[in-house]
Amino acid sequence: MTTVLNCYILFIVKERKNDMHIILNHSSMVPIYEQLMEQIKSDIINSSLKEGEALPSVRSLAGELRISALTVKKAYDKLEGEGFVTTERSGGGL
Repeated sequence: MTTVLNCYILFIVKERKNDMHIILNHSSMVPIYEQLMEQIKSDIINSSLKEGEALPSVRSLAGELRISALTVKKAYDKLEGEGFVTTERSGGGL
């Protein structure tokens, strides 16, 4: 019999003035990109992320969180599709 323990990992992204706290549960049934999206949405709604403030780049956030850049890109794309962020051609989400 195998016992699986919940694995919660707290990441503090230090690219911004105010650190961004991301908690990922790798054993959750909720996909990592959705966990990331919900936390960014929450930061936007709670004004932890201000309008015009840049999000970390896809590569740097993926590196900090030790997840695939494709996972971060999917989260950012879905956030943009829902109107929470916009992407500038120069890179970085706002």
